[in-house]
This record gives sequence, C-alpha cells and structure tokens, in this order.
Amino acid sequence: MPKELEEIWIEVFNYINTIVDLLKPTKTIVLALDGVAPRCKMNNQRSRRFRSAQDYKEFLKQFYGYTDLADSQENFKNNSISPGTKFMSQLNEMIHFFLLKKIEEDNYWKRLSIVFTGSDTPGEGEHKIMEYIRANNHQFHPDDTHCLYGADADLIMLGLTLPLKNICIIREEYVHTSDKVQIMSSRKEKEINFELIYLSILRECFDL
Repeated sequence: MPKELEEIWIEVFNYINTIVDLLKPTKTIVLALDGVAPRCKMNNQRSRRFRSAQDYKEFLKQFYGYTDLADSQENFKNNSISPGTKFMSQLNEMIHFFLLKKIEEDNYWKRLSIVFTGSDTPGEGEHKIMEYIRANNHQFHPDDTHCLYGADADLIMLGLTLPLKNICIIREEYVHTSDKVQIMSSRKEKEINFELIYLSILRECFDL
C-alpha cells in the first residue's frame, strides 16, 4: 500500500475517533458514506468534478511555472472520493476493519451499536442516515439526544424534517478565505474548531 494512502487511512481513523470522543455517544453510531446518487445528481457531480480537476491542473501550472513540474506535483486527487472508484472501495474495507478493531479492543465501543453503510450502497450518506432514523424511530426514547455530523447545508433542512425533539448538527467551523494553500493545510496546522446547530431552536425561530 502506498505510503500516501496509509497516511490518509490514519487521518480518517483519527478523525472518526475525534468525533466520537467529542460527542461521547451512549447508544448508537451510524456511519454512512455517499453511494451512487440518482442520475440527475450524478450528472451534476460529474460535471463539477471534471471542472474542479481542470481548474486544479491550471492552478498547478501557474504555481510551478511549467507543465512538467506541475504534473510531477500531482498526487492524490479529491475526485477519487467518488462512488465507484478504487479509492472508495478501499475506504469501505478500511473503515470496516477499523470498526471491527475498535469493537474488539475498546470497551467503550463494545457497549455501542455500530451501523455502517458504505459507498457500495446507493444513496447519499445523509439520506441513508435519515432513512435509518425514520425506520427505527419507534425504538428511540422521546428524550434521547441525537447529533448529526456533516458539512453539507442540506443536512440542516433534512434534519428539520425528522420527528425528533432533541437533535443537533455538529460540523467544522468554516473560515472564509481566498488562500487555497491555507484551506488545504489548516487542519494539520491548527486545532479544529467545531460548531453546534440546535435544530430545536431553529424550529422555534421559524415559528416566530
């Protein structure tokens, strides 16, 4: 396995641990990766990713001055994070391995119910989580607290449709900046700040 991929898997494992340690769930963890989206969404994603890849190549050419050196600096591409790619297939396997190892070795994880749906299951991750919550809503206590993690803004609107009283969303604090290099390296250089969105309060604001 290339060293670069090993570093990515370690980063993924550490990040999952960070979220779990921060939230300290007591009953269930549902981990869902994006699978194949409906055709219209897939066409939109494909055009956006092709354009992103071309823009990144142009950025490298301008940054390094000429094509040969720019090509030598291209390594892992974000477009690999797409359902159906070899990277996503490996990611499914590595997260499955990680979860089994945590359940086997960590007493805290042993007490939890773990649900994992990978990129080989159709549907976007947030929609798969919504389906799970609706299908198992009868098992939840009315006073249970539910926390969703995700950066997509549509997660807020989807969360508002759920029949849950205590629900919030946690996500990384996003700082607007035009410095691409800073965006790519900020996670390694400084501590990650998170923000909470309480959907119950948001519902009250809409009512008002």
